[in-house]
Amino acid sequence: MRSTTQIRDSIKTITSNSAKLRDKYHAVLCEVAGHTFEQGDPRMFDAILDGASGMNKKVMVKWIKANGFTGFNAEGKAVLNKSARKSADFADGDAVVEYLMGQTPWYEAEDSTAKAAKDLDVHALLAAALKRMDAMDAKEDGAKLTNNNPAATAELFNLLVERAHRLAA
Repeated sequence: MRSTTQIRDSIKTITSNSAKLRDKYHAVLCEVAGHTFEQGDPRMFDAILDGASGMNKKVMVKWIKANGFTGFNAEGKAVLNKSARKSADFADGDAVVEYLMGQTPWYEAEDSTAKAAKDLDVHALLAAALKRMDAMDAKEDGAKLTNNNPAATAELFNLLVERAHRLAA
């Protein structure tokens, strides 16, 4: 195993490379948006998304829909958003690229690491709720847990179980 200093140096390098790669993706996304505006052909977005291994494709698709004159069909393939293209007020594709390069990059919309971990951990969320309920139940200061609508509580519990199973599948 390498030393702590060597590992930290690798982390710095990876972080720097990741930032550079996201910036490169952003520049190409802007150029494809310009191409789509000018030529009416959004298919290069498919190639970007197909090759975007390790990138947040969900955030990228959201950016493409908002800025790339593009929608996506049921198969997930890019299709021209004719109304967005027609209503846009740009002289040409270069003007689109120039404008988009001055806007917030696509990856700025990503969730923080803390939020992403929190959002993904259903088990931790339910465990925290149970722990809080246990703490309330153990209090001797007169505070107690109440359940004024057992049928609604049971329905919520059933929905939680259903969704937990769906997420696990």
